[in-house]
Amino acid sequence: MIMKAPRVARGQAITANLWNELADAVDESLFSPRDITAGITTEEVEEIVTSGSTSWTEISRTSDTVRVENPEDATQFVDVERMRTIVFQGGAGTLTFTYKP
Repeated sequence: MIMKAPRVARGQAITANLWNELADAVDESLFSPRDITAGITTEEVEEIVTSGSTSWTEISRTSDTVRVENPEDATQFVDVERMRTIVFQGGAGTLTFTYKP
């Protein structure tokens, strides 16, 4: 499937209609909606193989919601999920990545 997002010219106002067009394009390219508070399922977990023989499986992750605002108009914003930690489990134990804000 090819996602066709709206084109925006430099200096063009970002309107609610433009955001809705973008949201529609993204919705068309995604699988069915999911409950992000339910966590990940075993079907969604991918195995990661390092350069050695140890494989790592993602067992958990945490994230924060961050609001990004238009510096000229605070009524124009988007809330995004920013990853905080991700934990893998493998033959050598667990491995945790912590991302700095």
